Amino acid sequence: MGLSFHTDNSRVVVLGKPGRNRPDVDPKFVVEEANLANVAVDEFSRLASGLLHAASLLGLAKIRENSRKIISKFNSDLDPGFLTHLALSLPVEDASAHITPLLVSEIESVLEDVLPHPLMPKKLLENWVDNAWTPGPHLGALFGNKQGVDYHRVAKDLATKGFKEAIKSEDTIPNPNAEKDRRKKVRKAAQIFLPSPDSTSNQRFARLMASRTFYGEKPKALKLGSLVQQLKSGEYFLCLQPICDSVRIRADRVFIFVSMEKSDGGASDYASHVVFKCDGSIQELIYDPKSYRCFTATFRPEKGVAEVQAKKDRSGRLAFTATNRTKYLWVDQLKTAHAQRAVEQFSSDLSRVGLTESDWLRRLFDK
Repeated sequence: MGLSFHTDNSRVVVLGKPGRNRPDVDPKFVVEEANLANVAVDEFSRLASGLLHAASLLGLAKIRENSRKIISKFNSDLDPGFLTHLALSLPVEDASAHITPLLVSEIESVLEDVLPHPLMPKKLLENWVDNAWTPGPHLGALFGNKQGVDYHRVAKDLATKGFKEAIKSEDTIPNPNAEKDRRKKVRKAAQIFLPSPDSTSNQRFARLMASRTFYGEKPKALKLGSLVQQLKSGEYFLCLQPICDSVRIRADRVFIFVSMEKSDGGASDYASHVVFKCDGSIQELIYDPKSYRCFTATFRPEKGVAEVQAKKDRSGRLAFTATNRTKYLWVDQLKTAHAQRAVEQFSSDLSRVGLTESDWLRRLFDK
């Protein structure tokens, strides 16, 4: 018997001293004092044994190593320049918030410059396939129930060569590049590394890449990239309001949104996706930036902060309340780059040119 338990970021292990006869205790949990340090390292490696775990720990270690260099970039000689910037920004805006993106930029530069390239070498990926990956029970059906398929070899080819190269050497792999039913085949091929077909690992990783993580209790503001759900209708909307039009608000302000639909997980999902977490489960929404999906609502800014902030309703949910009393539940917040791409797609649709031309010629080049 041994006692150990862990969460995503913590691990607790109870170890025993030698010299006592306890037949119910697993011998591996009995440790000599001289070996405690090695056991501590081993247990920590169990907590951080994943590929992304290791990469994030390495990144944090490199940030710590370069912390003095980062601090030196913000030396006291810059204080007069910063105060000038601050004074010229007041009273419209408190420029103290501008320190955060500066610090983020320096940390990003450290990671880009000092982390090894590639961050995950070929041998590490092959080792993961050999020692950490177990072929899921769904692979038989996924590969057409063909006999003699070496799943580990297929997985290594995929991890180190990619789909295109792996397909050349293994004709049983679903081809994600064929035009016919391409999206279905991509979803099918994307199941190969999953432990089961109902795993949400792909969706959760997609959300990690696209959505902002909130570590504190800072109020949620309505701005570019905010994903909301209208309480009454249940419809989802993505806010496309430019950042500069969602801050320093002194009066009621009209916000622009594009409506979104739930994904059916199939080939009909012709547009880009937004992945979010709702009621403990992962959901997918289709983003189709058409002008006829546009929607506007008017909101009143919070006094003293000059922006629209979400407030908890009676059920404890965060919601933005429009001036007509319609409630919009806060769902998620896209990262800036992903939100900006959504705006670019919307603006591209608005800039389409309608003209009169020969229909014979139009159909020849119509996509």
